[in-house]
Amino acid sequence: MKRLLLLLSPLLFFACLPMRAVCTGNFDCSRWPAYGILLFGWMAPFAAPANIGWWANPMLLISWVMGLQWKYRSAAGAAGAALIFCLIPLVDPDAVMNEGGIIEKIASYRAGYYLWLASAVVNLACLLVLVRLDGQGMSAKLAESPPSG
Repeated sequence: MKRLLLLLSPLLFFACLPMRAVCTGNFDCSRWPAYGILLFGWMAPFAAPANIGWWANPMLLISWVMGLQWKYRSAAGAAGAALIFCLIPLVDPDAVMNEGGIIEKIASYRAGYYLWLASAVVNLACLLVLVRLDGQGMSAKLAESPPSG
């Protein structure tokens, strides 16, 4: 059950990669499938506000690895940071969309973006469930242990 919860987010993430993520002001949606943003987004992560959202990707990876190591609280912290990064393009949609460094406004979001966002939301939700279950398991173990003394 725990592994299933930990696999939902990566499955959504990988499902988003071949899909279109954003359209620019002239409604050009053909340039940026999600895998292109993943591969090249690190080149200008601070050039425009929406580009800072790229940092969600390493935070998601960190949370996945920590989750698989049963460090649910730390993983949930990284997942929360990833979700915040994912939301930045919605708050300020100015993004560098080409190698010339020209900043364009994101006019609309496509399935790739929404699946990426869903991956972050599902990741955080699943990790919070695991934190809660882990906490209950620890409480039960403590309650079963004989009193010392």
